[in-house]
Amino acid sequence: MVDDNMICFNVRWIVFALLLWLPENCLLSQRVFHLNVDNGLCTNSLTDLTCDHNGNMWIGSYTGLMKMNGTHIKCITKVGRDHDAISGPEMHSVCEDQCGYIWIGTTAGLDKIDPVTFEVQHYPIHSPFPGTSSVGYLYAVYADRHDYIWLCTDVALFKMDSNTGLYEAIPTNMDQHSIPNYSTSYNGFIEDDLGLWISTGGGIAYFEYKTQLFYHRYHNPLGKAIFNCTKAVSGMQSDIELDSKGRIWFVLENESLACYDIPTDRIDTFKMNMPSGTWKCCHSIGVDAMDNIWVGSRHGGILIFNTTQQTFSSLRSSSINSIIQSDYIYAIERGVDGQMFVAHDNGLDIIDLYDVSLQELKLSDNDNFINLKYEAGDITFDAKQTALFIPFYNFGFYKYQIKDRSISVFEDTVHIGHATPLLYDTPDQTFMSVGQNMQSVLTVNGKIVRLNKKLLQDTISNTQGEVIWCFVESPHSTFIKKSTGKIFHIQDDSLSIVKGYGFKSNLCLSPDSLYLTYLTSSLNLVRRNLALDQTDTIYLQQALAKKDFSFSNPRHMIDDGTSVWITGQNGLVRMDYQTNIVRSYSYGEGLSHSFTFSLALDAHSNVWVGSLGGVDRYDATSDRFVAVYKVKGNTYMDAFGSAICSSSGELFFHFGNKLIRIQPDQKEPVSAEEKSIQWQEVLVNGIHFEWRDPAAMRHLRHDQNRLTFVFDMLIFDNSEIVTFYYRLDEKEWINNGQRNEVNLDGLSDGNHTIEVRGTVGSQNNLTQSLSMTFSLRPPWWRA
Repeated sequence: MVDDNMICFNVRWIVFALLLWLPENCLLSQRVFHLNVDNGLCTNSLTDLTCDHNGNMWIGSYTGLMKMNGTHIKCITKVGRDHDAISGPEMHSVCEDQCGYIWIGTTAGLDKIDPVTFEVQHYPIHSPFPGTSSVGYLYAVYADRHDYIWLCTDVALFKMDSNTGLYEAIPTNMDQHSIPNYSTSYNGFIEDDLGLWISTGGGIAYFEYKTQLFYHRYHNPLGKAIFNCTKAVSGMQSDIELDSKGRIWFVLENESLACYDIPTDRIDTFKMNMPSGTWKCCHSIGVDAMDNIWVGSRHGGILIFNTTQQTFSSLRSSSINSIIQSDYIYAIERGVDGQMFVAHDNGLDIIDLYDVSLQELKLSDNDNFINLKYEAGDITFDAKQTALFIPFYNFGFYKYQIKDRSISVFEDTVHIGHATPLLYDTPDQTFMSVGQNMQSVLTVNGKIVRLNKKLLQDTISNTQGEVIWCFVESPHSTFIKKSTGKIFHIQDDSLSIVKGYGFKSNLCLSPDSLYLTYLTSSLNLVRRNLALDQTDTIYLQQALAKKDFSFSNPRHMIDDGTSVWITGQNGLVRMDYQTNIVRSYSYGEGLSHSFTFSLALDAHSNVWVGSLGGVDRYDATSDRFVAVYKVKGNTYMDAFGSAICSSSGELFFHFGNKLIRIQPDQKEPVSAEEKSIQWQEVLVNGIHFEWRDPAAMRHLRHDQNRLTFVFDMLIFDNSEIVTFYYRLDEKEWINNGQRNEVNLDGLSDGNHTIEVRGTVGSQNNLTQSLSMTFSLRPPWWRA
């Protein structure tokens, strides 16, 4: 049966780094979502995509049809001849007609689906040849602007009147009333004002609406180059697409990408070098927001043609961080916000190659990196800030090259043991904390083979505790912290010691390096003037007790120039040392999760926090946090992460097995003001009601007082960043969480207005509200 539940999908930002084969000036950056059955899809084998006029994505597959309307997926999987069932589970083509109905070609017939009620109308198609009933596969379905459906099957190309259901088979003779080949590509139709272009197995054809004639290689009275550029090649199939300049793109003879300019009758071809093993058939075509051409193939992945530079780049599935998760591509479609949707036999990838604001790298597919066997230390830069060190206990470390996004693994082969993973890099050598000192590291072929020179003087080395924090203020001033909580300051040849709290990097320097701030063993805050050697103690525990805030498990702290911020297991603590006001932040102030563990300042001194829920940015105007990056399925291991900001302003957050790279100046976090809510469905007493008719909504009976309103936002993103609110008759707003429906029961007669709105990231990013007015007539005895 039709699944009436809107299945939430939790999209992970599982992304994309190791593109060493891509020209640097071609693809700047990538943001990708990978979806499969775990995210609510009916199957991993997805065959076709259509973006409707409302921005919803319709997805065909081997086991049903899906409607992906932003934060939810609705699956239609019931098979049969009823009005709530599709003809067959497997389909290869999905399209929308000009009235908004969705048409699917299944292996068992042609169906039309109401996108709101999901009512299905079936259209049986029969063979035009006597003695057989089989039409085989329905490969391609296209709805033109004159209410005709073009349907490609194993036996013929049909043209059907969608209003009457009457159809005819198009002949394949070599004349103006026929087409050169009835086999068309899966998405082999595009339309202009005068007619329909068709990509057939025998070349490109054109159907002219006014004359009802076909033009092709066998009927080409004007000698058009487009009709003579190919010969019949067995098995050749190619989608066709229009770019923003009105040029037609298709694959020619399985080996070249062709561009046809209609007004000038000019054809340009560009040789494609497909990977070995690529099937010579079924080329899918897409045009992205930059007018670059995407060519998908079976077992060959995707080639992207940069139309400005006229160069190809390859996207292949090669590792856990590949942009695409399979090389067997079925369909490519551009989404409402410019993302490229790629359907393949392993699910769906939603790709934005030109979003340089956020990237995610998965470090390893080893299970040891999602449990506590390899607990992480703090990430650090190399001396030139061209690379990032990501160290782990009992393992070794990763080195991430920032420019080319490559990563190298260095495993511990000298059996350092439970060494505290802290790396400090100088222009000459890299030091790693080992026991009570820092020793230089020698690496060969991905292995740590030797530890040589010690960095710290014996005065520090002989004291108890492992080195857990190091800050080189200048060649003459270095701060060292040990796991015992002791903080060492080396000023030329002098050494001073301060006792602090010994967990992670729970101390920080002010931006002007005049103050050192740290936590005492009783979790109170001490601010030390380094020049005057004076200290001030702020009694956090006493201040937070009055706020009923339980401050525990602090892991990191920063100084933004006016306040000190400290992470905690129940949220963040902020101490404004200009006003001496202590403030706490948790879910109610927009944090994605109360368990916070890492902090960073960007180039503009904005505060960013990492938690088990992701990365949030502090908005000083609203005194709230805004979600930037959301994660799902975190383990406790992810709480052993850290954050850092480069001299160029890039932020890096580490979460267990993931490294998140954020470029704040490239793109602001998604704003709800750019989004809007859509009504999806209204149920009256559990039955679908035609809410699009205002008159019907204003004449409900008194006993039709159980109403369900379904709505959604078009955000192809992690559903956790969306929160919905509603109110009835201008009363107070009610937080509906992530539920995209509201149930109203026992309503009184009279006029009512329901309003809904949503937020993206935090409560201060509210969308415009969407309202609907309805009326219940009083019963006859009160009329």
